[in-house]
Amino acid sequence: MFGPGRVETYIRHDVILEMLNSEELDISCILWYQIVLHSILATNGVNRCAFINPQSITETVCVHDEQDKTNQHNNRVATEIAETMNFHQEKDFFLAPYWQRAVEMFNEDFETSHPMTWTIADCNQQSSNWECGYYVLKWMREFVMYRQYAFPNNLWNDINPIPEKLLDDVVNAWMTTFQSKYMK
Repeated sequence: MFGPGRVETYIRHDVILEMLNSEELDISCILWYQIVLHSILATNGVNRCAFINPQSITETVCVHDEQDKTNQHNNRVATEIAETMNFHQEKDFFLAPYWQRAVEMFNEDFETSHPMTWTIADCNQQSSNWECGYYVLKWMREFVMYRQYAFPNNLWNDINPIPEKLLDDVVNAWMTTFQSKYMK
């Protein structure tokens, strides 16, 4: 699902409760949302997407890599992106809920055998700061389930905030699938 390595993960019950109460979203929720999306795609058979582990490209990791210039190829963020791309060469799209600097660091530090085109869309602008992770969940789901098939001709172009009811629907869909597949 991600790169060639094994990803061991868990999600704490308090993090799930925070998500259900519309509190700030923990990165493990985004990771598990990717796992849920991957399981849905695996059953429908048509998938042009791979996922980059969001826990490997956080702001903390990016800042550490940027400050540690002792070895220019010791960039964990760029390595994670490159390894995932190499492992999933058959995929057209790589979803990376990332810190903006991760893309720049990847472009600076690695030459890849596959030229990268980063398509940045105009996306909804959140009205405060707590809901950014919920926006990421919505965009990932929308891209994986619908937009990948006509991309890049089918881009986002709505900068209006997403109604809270729609964000609640995203969480409910996540929780329903998560509970049925992983909480037995």
